[in-house]
Amino acid sequence: MIESLHAVPDAIIECDVLIIGAGAAGITLASLLDDGHRDVVLAEGGGMAVDATAQSLFKSVQQRGTPFAAQEGRYRVFGGTTVAWTGRCAELDPIDFAERAWIPGSGWPITHAELAAFYPQAMRLCGFADGWEGVPTAADNDIPAELERFVWRFWHDGGGRYQNFGERFAADFRRSLRLRVLLDANLTRIEPAADRTDAHLRTADGARRTVRARQIVLCCGGIENARLLLNLAEDSPNLLAGVAPVIGRYFMQHPRAATARFALDRSQSKRLQRMFNRFRRAKGLEYEAGLSLSAATQARHGLANASAVFRYARRGWGLDSLIDVAAHPGDGLISGLRRLRGREPLLGPVTASLVVDLEQAPDFDSRITLARRRDSLGLRHAAIDWRVGAIEQRTSRFLTAAVHYWLRAGGLARPLALPGLESSGALEAGGMFESYHHLGATRMATSPRNGVVDTDLRIHGTQGLYVCGGSVMPTGGHVNPTLTIVALAARLAKHLGQS
Repeated sequence: MIESLHAVPDAIIECDVLIIGAGAAGITLASLLDDGHRDVVLAEGGGMAVDATAQSLFKSVQQRGTPFAAQEGRYRVFGGTTVAWTGRCAELDPIDFAERAWIPGSGWPITHAELAAFYPQAMRLCGFADGWEGVPTAADNDIPAELERFVWRFWHDGGGRYQNFGERFAADFRRSLRLRVLLDANLTRIEPAADRTDAHLRTADGARRTVRARQIVLCCGGIENARLLLNLAEDSPNLLAGVAPVIGRYFMQHPRAATARFALDRSQSKRLQRMFNRFRRAKGLEYEAGLSLSAATQARHGLANASAVFRYARRGWGLDSLIDVAAHPGDGLISGLRRLRGREPLLGPVTASLVVDLEQAPDFDSRITLARRRDSLGLRHAAIDWRVGAIEQRTSRFLTAAVHYWLRAGGLARPLALPGLESSGALEAGGMFESYHHLGATRMATSPRNGVVDTDLRIHGTQGLYVCGGSVMPTGGHVNPTLTIVALAARLAKHLGQS
């Protein structure tokens, strides 16, 4: 059943599990718990379509640190951010789970193997019929030892659209007898009561209802999970007293920037794009091949995890371009048709930009707090102090230099000036662009001194209050987090099903 909170009678709604937030994590959790053995309520603050009023609740106040667009890339709607994501997926590396002496605060309290067991299920939930077996792999003998080839996959329906969890699961949820989806239902307060907890929900125009649940799971996104907990801690200090000092701490993203630019002639263009590009194959297989730092390189040089891809654009119609086109008439049309069929890369000459994605080291002072201003529901807005540190800068420089040297020494490309970056590979605030990967602010840890949730994603010191999403990740690797978020939700569903 899917209905607006406005349509719900003014009486307490009883359920076993209440899930707050219908994005990738919340919908995954609801779908797996909807097995006929328990009553589940999924409360979403938005509706079935993106709405300006609902979106306005994401307003944030940036106080200090590296600027970024905190309002962008977040959607208060059934489906969450999957209504606009690119479908780009990859698994975390084993090193991402390891405690690394050169990265203070690193290390997950669960092993890579424990989470990897849920990646196959996460792949199916994200729309992949199989794993990575169908992705062609090329020989790495031309790649320098510091680097490795890395592959991301994309789910798409053949029409250029990517997996929208809301669209995929809406029909099943409407037919369900024991899963109830409440739209326009925003959490404003929690009150523990005996073996159950009362969650107070409110619509944007003031309608109020109460859901009484044995277990409550926050699945509201990497910033909103922390903002809600900070507001709840302020409203009921005893509820989250054990973890209050660390809520919102260790906020991370994936710093992303174009750190170098190269000119490729016709021959270089063909060679590089056949190695590193975004490709489509038969049966909907779409993938992107890029580069990443090897685990050995990270350990040897004290670096964070990182990856890089090339973004290609045709060079301007200068003399060299005109000569190239004149010498090879018709190639543009033929290559365009072949590219649409996934068989031929874009022909040169082109300009290639190197775009890096970096793991961010946990930083206690990179944090989300509460601003003075309140939203229309009475909750205080988030204030964000996002900090990019020395290890991210060092990693960006190393990766950029390794690629730079390899392309130049091998005659694969000619470096072009990128003001301020052509030799350093440094991250500059004005040169970075958004990844929309908000991580770490309710991190997983074995102790409430170091994190908000335990290994079962239960908030330390509470009986039935959980958090799921990118905010629980102690470190984020360099890859897009949605596949891992879905795997974490699948793991939590198994735990809740057994409890």
